[in-house]
Amino acid sequence: MTRTMALVLALAMFALCQPCWAGAKRFALLVGVNNYEGTGLQSLRHTVRDMEELQAELKKEGFEVELLSNREATKVNVAFQLKRIQAKRGVGDLLLVAMSGHGVQQKNAKGEEDAFFCPGGCDKANVDSLISLTDFVQSLGAKGVNLLLVDACRNDPRKGVKGITGNELEGRLPANTAMLFSCSAGQESFETNAMSPNDPSKGHGVFFFHVLKGLRGEAKNAKGEVTWLQLVDYVTENVDDQAKKWFDDRARQQAKDRGVSLVELRFQSPHLLNNMNERPVLARRFPGLETLVARVNEVIKEFNVEMEVLKLKMTPWANSEERAFVVVNGTRIPAKQAKQRLDTYTAKFVALGREKLGLEDSLKIIPTLPADRWPQFSAELAARCDSLLIRTDGKKVADFNRLANEIEMKLKKLELEQKLKDPK
Repeated sequence: MTRTMALVLALAMFALCQPCWAGAKRFALLVGVNNYEGTGLQSLRHTVRDMEELQAELKKEGFEVELLSNREATKVNVAFQLKRIQAKRGVGDLLLVAMSGHGVQQKNAKGEEDAFFCPGGCDKANVDSLISLTDFVQSLGAKGVNLLLVDACRNDPRKGVKGITGNELEGRLPANTAMLFSCSAGQESFETNAMSPNDPSKGHGVFFFHVLKGLRGEAKNAKGEVTWLQLVDYVTENVDDQAKKWFDDRARQQAKDRGVSLVELRFQSPHLLNNMNERPVLARRFPGLETLVARVNEVIKEFNVEMEVLKLKMTPWANSEERAFVVVNGTRIPAKQAKQRLDTYTAKFVALGREKLGLEDSLKIIPTLPADRWPQFSAELAARCDSLLIRTDGKKVADFNRLANEIEMKLKKLELEQKLKDPK
């Protein structure tokens, strides 16, 4: 490959990699543990699935997400990823932490009562292998907004039904920090596949099932925004009632034991600790958003195919050198012609890449778009999709095919000329 070729391709790659959107950063650290084999705790069923689906939703909203599950979700790895995220955070950046697994309530190394999350590979009898939620929360600092969702509130881990109260964190949260537990002290946090009875693998924790529904639009306001407080309100208003329906026999027995009606019973009621006045927006659910995003992704998919085709078309010309002839597909052709073709393909490659990057950047803008700008923005983006899809499906492909045919014909002509000059 000549230096000219290398420079052209380097410039092409540089153009493709330049972002044109920047804004406040949003990070998420998700920790889910199903497999507690060898830890003294009973394994769970749906915690990792909860985190995987939460990861997908947050990525749509522009979050940079780190997911740790099962054996990867060790105390050391969680601390490492938190430190890595903290190093990248700027003032005002948002961090959302979600944990789903077992929790225990016991004394820490100082002899103080504390709440612990049980990470992958832990030993519930060894406090040093557990994650102190008090230490974890206080390590977040006040650099930006800190939001925590914790589904580890089961009373008896040995029975597989999640024991932490979180009461020791009252008054100890850093500024701009809020923490929502999946249930209150003395309650159990349930998981089930009742929302998908025909496929047990698609179950959820009751808590995160409603967190996901809220983010997907159930908790949106009139502007199409899902704020933290609206998500909290939606989750706290729905988890308890739904848990009673899905675990009706257990709820009725508990109401009877406590001498209250089923309506009065607080069965699984999420508990909020709050030291924040901010109202951060977590998701935006504008009218027609999902359909438009799907169209944009389809155009990007088409572009990816075309770019691969272009790379293949560029390959035969990559040996172009400053000499009279160059061999392409076994045929000697003028180097000047090879250079022209290479320049043509490179220019198309760069142009196509910029169009693709422009669409990707448009998707990144959506999570920060003010609601009043959505109608115009969505109309313009839809028009771009229509235009580019027409070009992708028709004109571009025709252009590429015509160019390929032209090159093939010239190569055959050169080959024929060579045979006429040298009959052997």
